[in-house]
This record gives sequence, structure tokens and C-alpha cells, in this order.
Amino acid sequence: MLFDTKTETKTAKADVVDQDSKFVKFETSQTAQINNIKDLVGEFPDPNGVYFLWTKKSFNAFTFIVYVLKYKAYIEELTFSTYGINIRIITSLFKRIDDNKIGQVNIFMAESATYRIPKVLDHLKSMCDARPGKVNVFYGWNHSKITLMKTADSFFTVAGSGNFSENARHEQYVFADNPSIYNFYKNCIMSNE
Repeated sequence: MLFDTKTETKTAKADVVDQDSKFVKFETSQTAQINNIKDLVGEFPDPNGVYFLWTKKSFNAFTFIVYVLKYKAYIEELTFSTYGINIRIITSLFKRIDDNKIGQVNIFMAESATYRIPKVLDHLKSMCDARPGKVNVFYGWNHSKITLMKTADSFFTVAGSGNFSENARHEQYVFADNPSIYNFYKNCIMSNE
């Protein structure tokens, strides 16, 4: 079944625990199967709302960054955790950093990447070394896939199955704009630094 994000709205009964063990209730939720991020053009979750997405064609977690930058001129802080990343995405990320579209960046990578994709990490290290203090990269026992984007007026969280690399046709994502969720995940990621 395909849901239209413009007409299908459901109230979610689920609660999300934040770092203070309080609950944030979702006021609205949207569900959609999407071919690509363009299916959501011009749409962001309402504050305290969430989109539940299922992809029908291959795209990766980096696509959400490009999407947010299209409508929000600047990402003040980008934090993400991933199991994998590729050279094209690293190059594209640093182009946006160099174009002053993204401020501070924190990347939490799977420790296994050091032996799974050493050439990719060499590329990442050289890009970071050329921009001291702009990007923090740290490693740990990680399989999470979370992207956090703080803009002037939003706290976006993207959680799902997609990495920052080539992905399968079917991925699932949860896309929210909520400071409590953002801060919960940022605390989880940064506590592994």
C-alpha cells in the first residue's frame, strides 16, 4: 500500500525516551513509500512530527543532507554515525563544507572500517587534515545509522538502515524535527567519542 504524505496523517501512540527519561509524544506522523527524496520536496516533518519512510529505489543517508540544504541554506552542525561511507560521499560532503553550507561536522564510524575500507578512510583523513578543527572523526564498535542536522530553526534526525555508501533498493528511515530526539541521539553518538 502506498501512502500519500499530503493526505495520510495518523496520530502515533508511540513514545520516544529522551536522555532525561521523559517521553516526547508525536503529535503527527506521516508514512510514505518513496522512490527518491524528491517525493518529499518542500516537505519537512512538523515540529514534534515524524515521517516513516520506506525506499523503493536506492539512495543513501547522505541524500537527506542534500535535501535539507536545498531548503535550509546552512547546516550549523552535522553529526552522523555510520557503518560505511564511500569516497564520492566524502568528496561531496567536503565540497559543501568548503562552500560554507555546513559548519561543524562529527562523524562516528564503525571501528571495523579501518580494515574494511582503508583507502576510503585515508581519503577521509586527508580531507580532514586539510581543514583542521572542522571535522571530528572517531571510531567505535558501531552499527548505528543516525544523521543529525541542526539548522537555524530545526533539529532534524534521520534514523534508518541506510549507510553513507551504496545501498540496497529497500531501506527504511524515520525523519523527525524535534530537539529532544536530536539531543538524545547526539548524546548517544558523542558519548562514544
